[in-house]
Amino acid sequence: MPPKVVAVFVLLLSATISPHHATGECTDTQKEAILENCKGYIRKDAPPRKVPAHKSYCCIKVRDVPQRDMECIYGRLTDPEKAQNIEQRILNLKVICKPIPVMM
Repeated sequence: MPPKVVAVFVLLLSATISPHHATGECTDTQKEAILENCKGYIRKDAPPRKVPAHKSYCCIKVRDVPQRDMECIYGRLTDPEKAQNIEQRILNLKVICKPIPVMM
């Protein structure tokens, strides 16, 4: 195979298998902010229908995460944190806290 073809193949392969390659990475600081500001919704002992308001600190912190990547946030949780919180509710934050389109 010509070297250019091999180089392109290697680049394509690495781009398809590397995690979060286009979404950026979330941080432990962002994780801590979500756990603190969204605990009224994500904790196992939280009321079942208490969804965070769009202007709440919870949603503001969710929108601080690149692409609202709650899978990344959940992946950073320790086992004790996973035991305290409901995975699906954390993942739901991506939709609940979606930015509102600006009307012109």
